Amino acid sequence: MNIDTYFIIELFLIIVLLFFTYLLFHRFFYKKVPYGKGLLRTGRGDEKIAFSFGLYALPYVHHLVEFDLLEKKWQINKSSDNANALIFKDGTKATAVFTFMMQIKADIEGIYSLAGQTDLAKAGTAATMEHLFKEQFTAIIETVAQKHTFDELYQNRDTFKALIFEELYPYHDHIYRINDCIITSFEPVD
Repeated sequence: MNIDTYFIIELFLIIVLLFFTYLLFHRFFYKKVPYGKGLLRTGRGDEKIAFSFGLYALPYVHHLVEFDLLEKKWQINKSSDNANALIFKDGTKATAVFTFMMQIKADIEGIYSLAGQTDLAKAGTAATMEHLFKEQFTAIIETVAQKHTFDELYQNRDTFKALIFEELYPYHDHIYRINDCIITSFEPVD
């Protein structure tokens, strides 16, 4: 064997070693994004967000936060007791249950903003969305009810829903998306 043959064998072994090193690095440090989730990598270097593929994260150098992007539902229950009943323009009281379908938008700037405001791992839960929006949404529902008579809205729930969405528009920001509002129960109180 001459020197060229040894050089080619050494070069081949180096290439094989580099390939297996890459495979090991990829196996242990590449984190794939689960379905319906997103990843935020913080730590050394720039912050990175992944929605579909994944990213590399080194232990002790980076911190990964997984957040939920799937749609969640939560409810506002306007019950029949006098303190919580829905009161309309004509003085009629009603019970109603409103189910809201919401999710975090897959928007990079919105995720960075949300990460600075709250615990990103819990931001996509129904409990967090309810905590953030229940008070404002309840006030909006009550405002819409006080502007219209019970019969107007009872006969046409789609109009009621459209009026609620019209008032909710300012809350339809770059972080959360309101997908739907379902009026599941809507009955007058005696």
